[in-house]
Amino acid sequence: MIELELSYVYIIAELDFDDDSKHTGFYKIGKAQDPFSRLAQLQTANARGLQLVHTIQCSKRKWDWDSPTDPITGMNPVIEEYVGNREMQIQDLFDDYRCTPDRRLKQNHIEDADDTRTYGGNEWYDFRKIGIDKVIDMIDDKFPPYLGVLEKQLSLEFY
Repeated sequence: MIELELSYVYIIAELDFDDDSKHTGFYKIGKAQDPFSRLAQLQTANARGLQLVHTIQCSKRKWDWDSPTDPITGMNPVIEEYVGNREMQIQDLFDDYRCTPDRRLKQNHIEDADDTRTYGGNEWYDFRKIGIDKVIDMIDDKFPPYLGVLEKQLSLEFY
């Protein structure tokens, strides 16, 4: 049996100052081996509360070194749920909702005349119009949890 090192793509919600049970509509999509530790790291740099709302388990390794090599290319196959690949696929799926630094600064009433602040980078998304439930449904429909990791594991066990 193949032991896969697992990691996660996560979605973290930013919480409202006035009511910490409400999301502001801004979400971070990222990757981490331990999403709860990552949440704690992000919280120290954010004045607003943060909440982990969804995770997708993926392989940590890009290549499955135990798998047989392709006879034509001589290479080991890429695990489709490689966490870096899956993170990019999900971010690309929601590229139209990606926050520009200016939009988040204005939403949070922060003045920045020369646009030098990035406010957390470009992994933040504005899902106020679409809603987080629809986002999670879209992700789960397009990237079913465990699908490729289990298929890969099963195909290698019976190779």
